[in-house]
Amino acid sequence: MQRPIIMRSLAVLAVGIGQAAMGDVSLELRAVDDVVLLGEDAIVGLYAVSETPGMDHPIAAIEAVMAWDPAVFTLVGLDATGGAPLIFSGFPSSGSGGLNEAIVPQDGDLFYLALGQLGTAIDATPAGTLVTSFVFEAVSSGTDRPFEILPSGGAPAVETTVFDGVIPNTDVTCALGTETVSVSCGIADLAPPFGTLDFSDVIAFLSFFDDMDPEADFAVPFGTLDFSDVIAFLIAFDAGCP
Repeated sequence: MQRPIIMRSLAVLAVGIGQAAMGDVSLELRAVDDVVLLGEDAIVGLYAVSETPGMDHPIAAIEAVMAWDPAVFTLVGLDATGGAPLIFSGFPSSGSGGLNEAIVPQDGDLFYLALGQLGTAIDATPAGTLVTSFVFEAVSSGTDRPFEILPSGGAPAVETTVFDGVIPNTDVTCALGTETVSVSCGIADLAPPFGTLDFSDVIAFLSFFDDMDPEADFAVPFGTLDFSDVIAFLIAFDAGCP
């Protein structure tokens, strides 16, 4: 399988200090919010997870093939906030198997490369270490739209691989994760199926209102639930989905 030349050369240098934990490393996707509003951003974090209970596993680099529905989400870019220290994090055009057709891929699949700091491995913890976050704009509504880490993709094919932080060029990839995010079409779209306003949204609003949940706080004075919130919900519901 094809791999970026930079990956092969730098992975040898990015070696952690100490003994590698026994066991493999899984990649997970975790969304900050499982429901976002149409036009808002969906933040999906890539996590490296040690599969050895109670032990971290040092890793040197990650190559990941990822897919999503471009009719629902447009990739905006990466957010390194809270992520692991990296010397490179992005979408290389070289060695991507054609997946990265642009600097920020837009066609529903991508090849992501993360390289740890030289001489310092990334510690994948059992709870999961955030590597980076993908930022997507929600451009269409719908229920449970998937983001997937794929085993491979492109032509010539490239593979999703987690590289060990002690033994150079050693593949320690375990399970690959999938996450789903729903997109509501408006503030009155409170319940699945998202993208459609129906009686389930009315029931959801009434439940929120009865529980004094801020989700039912539609109108001023904000922080207080009263009949003005009911009127505001009904107006939004009557407006329908765009």
